[in-house]
Amino acid sequence: MVTPAAKREAVKHLQAHFPVSERCACRLVGVSRSTVRYQSRCNDDAALVERLRELARQRPRFGYRRLHALLRRDGNITLVGVPVKPLGVEAFSLIMGRRTLSGSMIGGIAETQEMLDFCGEHNITADVEVIPIQKVNEAYERLLKSDVKYRFSIDMASLRSE
Repeated sequence: MVTPAAKREAVKHLQAHFPVSERCACRLVGVSRSTVRYQSRCNDDAALVERLRELARQRPRFGYRRLHALLRRDGNITLVGVPVKPLGVEAFSLIMGRRTLSGSMIGGIAETQEMLDFCGEHNITADVEVIPIQKVNEAYERLLKSDVKYRFSIDMASLRSE
């Protein structure tokens, strides 16, 4: 069995040594063009693995649990969104734990999904005003007048009733 990586290499070889297009080379190798263009999005844990090896060399008598605690020591605390009240940050706990504090107004798709899953498990809901799609303009006018108590959520089922 030939792996997709080997097929990608074969396509590159054909293109480098013969005047053929990517499409023709893919047809000859028997692979789709999307397979040839595929680029992995896996996180590269090489830095983490190297840091773990470095800690293991420095402290050969430590077990994996203590090494994990040392890895956690150099962690990053990230705030997503704006907290309701100002945070009192204990600088000493940041310094002694060699942690960094960072923030972002929004999270990525994975973080958003994790937050939604957490809210679903713990029955945490948002206060929203559900409106049909036909009242979008009215909702926008209310936004301009600051006459909004909750976020608007558009009922997508109302699209069918137009």
